[in-house]
Amino acid sequence: MLVPTLQGLFRYYREAQTRRVGTLAEEKEMKVRAERQLLELDLAHKRGDLVELDAVEKAWENIIGALLQQLDVLPSKIESRYHMGLTPRALRDLLERELDELRTNVSKPAIHSKAESSKS
Repeated sequence: MLVPTLQGLFRYYREAQTRRVGTLAEEKEMKVRAERQLLELDLAHKRGDLVELDAVEKAWENIIGALLQQLDVLPSKIESRYHMGLTPRALRDLLERELDELRTNVSKPAIHSKAESSKS
């Protein structure tokens, strides 16, 4: 009766060792994969393919700020011209021109250097 128990224990420990080796191999593979990803990111950073998060945030702040400023002015522009007796069609055309101008101004790229980013 003791022999089957001991055989079962040895079988269990052998299987556990095999599972552990498999897990260890998987962990080594995950580590190698993570190290490769870090090296790829480092290389991309050195090549200049990556953009600093602060620069992206600053660019978006500028875009949104410009958009909000232009949207704030839009009602007064339209109102001043509306009182000049514009027809609904002319008012629509005016509004479309103003919105086109707004789109054009907002779509202009705003490029910031690292020096500008570090000042803020």
